[in-house]
Amino acid sequence: MTPRQIQPEPQEQDGSSSESSSRRPYTLTPAARQQRSEASRKHGAYATASASRLRQRRTRRKVRTLKSQFPHLATAPDHLLQRYAEVDLICAKVFAALVDDDVTTVAGEPRKLLGEYRLLQAELRTLAEALGMLKPAGSDPLSDLLGGK
Repeated sequence: MTPRQIQPEPQEQDGSSSESSSRRPYTLTPAARQQRSEASRKHGAYATASASRLRQRRTRRKVRTLKSQFPHLATAPDHLLQRYAEVDLICAKVFAALVDDDVTTVAGEPRKLLGEYRLLQAELRTLAEALGMLKPAGSDPLSDLLGGK
């Protein structure tokens, strides 16, 4: 099945096209149909309920993965685990955007997104410490490696 080609509309005598004939039916290619079905999931401000379900599914999967990797998280507060998973997923998206668009602007200044990424990383570290996944920031990593106190 090939899509029908849309021909240019004939112009009226005054130079404007007719309003009623501006919408012509046409068939969508499979690629166009897929793009339209996925577009709502990719844009946050206009996201549909399916996008919300997709984000919730990713978050739940991240929480399950965390609980399997860190058995002591089975008794951790669910709201902290949920928040950690959400912030981690957001961090991953921001990092991907930074990699795609470069870290600096054309003028050589760091992007605003880089500052936001650093704030998200700090929040992630705070949540990891609260959940017991990391040692508090005040501890000395060298003495931890050497077995000292």
